[in-house]
Amino acid sequence: MKTGVLSYNKLVKKTRCLVRQHKVPLHWSRTRNEKFDVHTICVLYVLFQIEQKDYRTFQGWLEIAPALGLKNVPHWTTLQKAFARLPPRLLRKLMQLAGQCDDRIAALDPTYYQLSNPSAGYCKRIGRNPAQEKMRKVSVICTTNQKKVLDVVMTAEERHGMFQIKKMDASIFRHRTILADKEFDAESFHQLVEDAGGKAIVPVRWEGMPVWKTKGYHRKQMRRKGLPKTYRKRAIIESNNSAVKRRFSPVLRGRSFQQQKRDGYGKYLAYNLARDCTLYRQNFLQSRQHRKLFILASSIHLKHDGGII
Repeated sequence: MKTGVLSYNKLVKKTRCLVRQHKVPLHWSRTRNEKFDVHTICVLYVLFQIEQKDYRTFQGWLEIAPALGLKNVPHWTTLQKAFARLPPRLLRKLMQLAGQCDDRIAALDPTYYQLSNPSAGYCKRIGRNPAQEKMRKVSVICTTNQKKVLDVVMTAEERHGMFQIKKMDASIFRHRTILADKEFDAESFHQLVEDAGGKAIVPVRWEGMPVWKTKGYHRKQMRRKGLPKTYRKRAIIESNNSAVKRRFSPVLRGRSFQQQKRDGYGKYLAYNLARDCTLYRQNFLQSRQHRKLFILASSIHLKHDGGII
């Protein structure tokens, strides 16, 4: 089993390269005297998502982070106002660039994020039902091998997954097999993926229905052939959504929808960058070959000392 340690120096360098690759300008305004450029603000926002701290605590944390090479640490109000100027579409594009990989299998699944986080005791005392709280629906697609998030779509109102899938970048479907659940069991979804150069595998609803009653060419083929073994990998998207929520909180910050979009896209941007910048180390005894060498060396040591094996 491998254990990972996040390299902050590598994370900062990766984020700066990503921002330069997207050709983000150094300053939003040509006349205003900005103390910190936009590239540095993007790096700070990724670190802000990684650490999941409030603004005041994050300002104190920056004082012991020499990886940025800043001469002076920005005030927490400067951070709050600078992050508010980051457009959500920029963070989404950076997240797409950070998620680029050569995996040929991807999984698609919607998930929900909370807009508030009241304690169970408070809800019980005031008679508030947490199950009735408003949530934000997000459609996520990620690869099954490297577990990189390819794209994320968030809408203001809760809509069907087929509505959100039309807002995704069609290039992520090219030369890929897309695994989805029954929410995307529609001929239009199969056609959308096929037009983009990919293939969709979706289980067909109404299992007892005969083939001649099934509408759509692709849905009929799925009913005749059944689900291949590759479809087992669709469960990876469930664990991926759980990992993002456990690492970066299941609550979206902000009151307005634009603020919540910024925070949501920022979570997945930080997730993709963290996967690239994590240094994996394997313990000596976790390798099968190393365990054999350890047992052999122990037996030789016992023989040399006159012990009993």
